[in-house]
Amino acid sequence: MRLLLFLLPALLITGDAVAGETGPVHKKAAAERGPALIQNYKEFGSPNAPVTLELYTDYSCPSCRNFYIQTMPALMAEFVNTNRVRIVHRDFPLPQHPFSRLAARYANAAGEIGKYDVVVTQIFRTQPEWDQNGAIEPQVAKVLSPSEMAKVKELVKTDSHLDDTVTKDVALANQDGINQTPSMVLVRNGKREVIAPIPPYTVLKSYLTSVLARR
Repeated sequence: MRLLLFLLPALLITGDAVAGETGPVHKKAAAERGPALIQNYKEFGSPNAPVTLELYTDYSCPSCRNFYIQTMPALMAEFVNTNRVRIVHRDFPLPQHPFSRLAARYANAAGEIGKYDVVVTQIFRTQPEWDQNGAIEPQVAKVLSPSEMAKVKELVKTDSHLDDTVTKDVALANQDGINQTPSMVLVRNGKREVIAPIPPYTVLKSYLTSVLARR
């Protein structure tokens, strides 16, 4: 831990913060929060992985976009696909971003039809196109078939439960004192450690490797 704290100040990635709140968060919480999470479309990796990373993002956050496009592939290949880390993608829409909740609805609707990762990636990749006017639907339509898009549109329009996981994620973020995106919560042996801002992948990789080496 001391090594990570020593390296972070020079290598932090700037993210988006809740309006009116500033400053990085890096802390540990020893208390365990309830039972293990149920596997769902927002989870990636083995449920038996020794480490879980809860990744909090806002679809309108440029730093979240950079993380998802530049860092997520390496993180998946080296840690998730090797059954060492499980990732839980959590939504933390910031109040200054008017379209981030709508984007989360499209992502969650896509999750309901088995297209979560495809649509999440597309939403982040096309963030510059839709973030100014909320025109998310045309971007999502580019990666879904017409029948899939029709299902997603109907869910976005009618399913009030699409917001349930967002509400839960925001509540969990508040419990951990998270006020910016992207942020991570590292969970191991019932202990929770908030890492925000998220450091460059080289530093994150080194730290994850050291955590996994502990018995």
